[in-house]
Amino acid sequence: MPASSVERKRGGTRPAVRGYVDTTPQQLPSDKKPFHLLSPRGQWHRVNRAHPRAISDAQNKLVRREAIEAYRARCICCGETEREFLTIDHSKGAKHEMYGRLYPGLPRTGFQFYWRLQKLGFPRRGFRLLCWNCNNAIGRYGNHRFESCPHKRKAAGDGLG
Repeated sequence: MPASSVERKRGGTRPAVRGYVDTTPQQLPSDKKPFHLLSPRGQWHRVNRAHPRAISDAQNKLVRREAIEAYRARCICCGETEREFLTIDHSKGAKHEMYGRLYPGLPRTGFQFYWRLQKLGFPRRGFRLLCWNCNNAIGRYGNHRFESCPHKRKAAGDGLG
């Protein structure tokens, strides 16, 4: 078959030499690429996949522990002290306009929230430490008032209903 004009301009097709091997690196996802085609940094990450994740997990746990200690490590509603149950609450609700003015760019949740609080020096204004149960009850049922917490209602004798 005669060669097309494009093939003639490019110098023909690939060589028809016995044993020809295409040495062009394939564009595969980094976890599928052959090890020898990875950059030195990519090779290090392939060998040590769990290492960076373990470091960041440890750092995130440390900054969360610091935040809980900074807010006195006790639920201000029910007095819970078990660290796994404690969480930082936005006292006016996470979407309140006050947070946009006082703390621009502050994430609402996650470890980035703890890191930013640390950078701001763990501000007291607008934040409080609650246990997970109190935080959910107040946020969901009480328009951010303590009266809606089941612990307070139980103590007042109103029951949970």
